[in-house]
Amino acid sequence: MKWWLVAALATSCATTPPLRETPPETPHVDPAAEQRAVLDAFLHAVETQRFDDALQWLSKSWRDRYDGAQLARDFEVDPRAVDRVALLRSHRGDAFVVAQQGSTLPLAQGRALQLVLEPQGWRIAALE
Repeated sequence: MKWWLVAALATSCATTPPLRETPPETPHVDPAAEQRAVLDAFLHAVETQRFDDALQWLSKSWRDRYDGAQLARDFEVDPRAVDRVALLRSHRGDAFVVAQQGSTLPLAQGRALQLVLEPQGWRIAALE
């Protein structure tokens, strides 16, 4: 073997950085911020009467049996729907309580907004 080849190989090995043994850190994602963003997006869609957009923020179980037109009809015929939106809006700054099966936003009079974590992110499961 030529002396210059040995020198080149030795030099390259000495200057090559070692492989990372630990994976790079993933950025921290705040679940409460994600949940609040879902609530805000849903409220905005409903308040601007974009019910097809609002539907995407509901859980799969709601999306499977509901469509935007049905959601719009519910808001037209049920006077309590406006009150529910106002209630959600008034508690949007409150803390979510995260549990293994989902997340809850406690509301007035023993009511709560229930969120579930689906593959695409947090979604609204119920307003109890």
